[in-house]
Amino acid sequence: MMRRLCFLTFVLVALSAGCDDPFVDPFANDDRWFTVWGWIDPDAPVQEVRVIPVTRRPAVITGTGDQNSDINARVFSIDLASGIETEWHHRLAPLSDGTYGHVFSADLFVRPMDSLRLEVRRSDGKISWAQTRVPAPAPIEVDDIGQVYESDTGHLLQDILLRNVERPWSLRVLYRVEGPLLGKWYTAVEYRQSGRSDGQGNWVFTVDLTADQQKIRADIKAAVDAGVVPRPEIGEIPAAGLNRMNVGVLELGEGWDLPSGDFDEEVYAFPDALTNVVNGYGYWGAGARTTNQWIVPDSVSSRLGWSWWSPPQ
Repeated sequence: MMRRLCFLTFVLVALSAGCDDPFVDPFANDDRWFTVWGWIDPDAPVQEVRVIPVTRRPAVITGTGDQNSDINARVFSIDLASGIETEWHHRLAPLSDGTYGHVFSADLFVRPMDSLRLEVRRSDGKISWAQTRVPAPAPIEVDDIGQVYESDTGHLLQDILLRNVERPWSLRVLYRVEGPLLGKWYTAVEYRQSGRSDGQGNWVFTVDLTADQQKIRADIKAAVDAGVVPRPEIGEIPAAGLNRMNVGVLELGEGWDLPSGDFDEEVYAFPDALTNVVNGYGYWGAGARTTNQWIVPDSVSSRLGWSWWSPPQ
């Protein structure tokens, strides 16, 4: 949740700063009521969206008793196929810069290809709204997990191919390390939007296996020091081996792409650079999550410095 809100904080703060730009005045039209940022995540049990009123005064919220802590808005989503309407619930959410934002959430079950409309309604009848469709998840292909290679710095690397993914919103690698004393240990490493297009509609990103193992060992050592994991008689961490990897990707719908095809937060910050909100600013879209997992062979685990290995059960 915090990762998502951190990005929204940047965009909205930049939006306020952009009001002094002589070329862009977000208040030039008096029919823009709210800025809306967020997306539908089909795998999340609770959906969230951030809403901020469009005003000429700064709307920084420093606490729950702040004069800006109230918002004249109610948020509803409508399933365009069934017509079912769901009201979202408001809360003040802490942001990465220490301030708070208006966040609305709802328990909403969605499926790929569902079409939804989001309405932000003011008490005087003014409405900002947007529509989106949940994309179908794209398959993840791994050519050959045993085909690792060494970088100039001596790190072992692995290329991961995401078939039919134009641009992922976030990438995550989940490692499973297992040992007799350790049991099963999981560490996740975020790769965000790293990688490149292969020019054929696919996305390729490189996993730094060596660097990620350093993080795994540091996490296990911290758990040993805290008494969560038994301390071995020899060495700082129990004998173990890497036997499974999982790659997860969150891909947002096509509407998130700028005309240039680049992801640039500074460009996204301009009010009209990217918006599908009628009578407002911002963007409300949808994403699809896909995961794929595979067994890491003993040969790779050994090259990464692990001393024990067994097939995952």
